[in-house]
Amino acid sequence: MILAPVPPIRGGIAKHTEELVAHLSGHYKCTVLADSRLYPRALYPGKSQLHEETSSLDPEDINVVSSRFRHLLWRLVVQKRENLAGIILVWWTPALAHKFALAAIVARVKKIQVVAFCHNVAPHENTRLSSAITRWSLRIAKKFMVQTESDAALLSSALGSKATIRTVPHPPYKALVSGSKRNALPTPQTFLFFGIIRPYKGVSTLLEAVDLCGTEEFSVRIVGESWDSGLTKQIRASEKRHAGKVSARLDFVSDAALTEEIAKADFVVIPYLSASGSGVLALAKAHKKPVIISDLTEFENQVVDEVDGYFFRTGSARSLAAMITRATANHGVLPMEPWKNLQTEPSWDDLANEIKGLLED
Repeated sequence: MILAPVPPIRGGIAKHTEELVAHLSGHYKCTVLADSRLYPRALYPGKSQLHEETSSLDPEDINVVSSRFRHLLWRLVVQKRENLAGIILVWWTPALAHKFALAAIVARVKKIQVVAFCHNVAPHENTRLSSAITRWSLRIAKKFMVQTESDAALLSSALGSKATIRTVPHPPYKALVSGSKRNALPTPQTFLFFGIIRPYKGVSTLLEAVDLCGTEEFSVRIVGESWDSGLTKQIRASEKRHAGKVSARLDFVSDAALTEEIAKADFVVIPYLSASGSGVLALAKAHKKPVIISDLTEFENQVVDEVDGYFFRTGSARSLAAMITRATANHGVLPMEPWKNLQTEPSWDDLANEIKGLLED
């Protein structure tokens, strides 16, 4: 059993859950308890929590129960322990800590094995209150799956030696659908940023880098729903300042539309100021697109510099501008084909096996 969002809930967490459950179903008869409304409307900064795409999970193999949280919690209350290997509780924000904590407490009272899958141990925009809520909530669980060594260290520091922690990086996705191919003729390079637009993702750094690039011929494409009005204004101002060079589609887009955007790009830009696992990087790998990416510790072992793309100094618009200029001068050509060694990276099956090990330990 797993308590986590799946499509039609929007976002990378739901997409990740869908892929994970599909691979866990090789080991277990899986039931997904999917909260039909994650956030109260007043706390959700986006336009809608839902999109038109439904889950691709096969109902013959996987039981998806979509309902309000109180109904899902009651289902857990009446669940017979002997029929359950355990429950996976997905954690990514202290805004939903009350739901995580209630489910974890019910499971522990019923002596059901709990594994907490932490997408972000600490929120990207952290405060003392959110840190305290996170520590209190996660202490209820004893077994954890994280995606980076830095998150593992945070958990270990907060919870001590009693916590069992396993680390598997975010596996690469398969390409979602086939998209149009980039024109093979030498053309101005296209640099794509995609995903929900929030301050920690470094869009401001990218826009400042464009200002610093001078007269080089290239284009920057920004795709995703903005959760920050200040960033929306910055993006629109950059579009006017660099007409024909900067363009933006500030809406949540379908998988098919996103794949078209990725197919048309030469590089994916990931200028994050902080990170844990990155679904954006996983999709870039799936589509064999090189990246220009912040030199965060979390990315060091996932990208080979000057093979899979280029690192730049985190938060430095000047460093990012230099990498854009370098990629433009080389017409996007790297010394080797990017992402040639994806088969050596941890896979979704590896992740499922690690979680199975935690549940059965």
